[in-house]
Amino acid sequence: MLCRSSKEKENVKPHEERKFTVFEKSLLSLFASCPICAGPAEARNVKIIGTMVKISQWCTDQKCQFNQMWFSQPFVKGKMPAGNLLMSASILLSGNC
Repeated sequence: MLCRSSKEKENVKPHEERKFTVFEKSLLSLFASCPICAGPAEARNVKIIGTMVKISQWCTDQKCQFNQMWFSQPFVKGKMPAGNLLMSASILLSGNC
């Protein structure tokens, strides 16, 4: 596979992106430190919708006060997680007649 520049990666359509299976503990470990002050941070699964997870992260340092919401998938037309749509389409289109 060819390496893509950051600019090229921004323009990749959801159905063309590589997808991975990730375990919850491994995913949450990525949110263990604050991206601003590098101090300890906490994260929690806020919502799971099909194959998409929404994670809330916040810095535990009172001075920093960083917080963010992170989504594991882009949305199609701002409403539906792309992975959910792609998964249902792949099941439908690969069915037996």
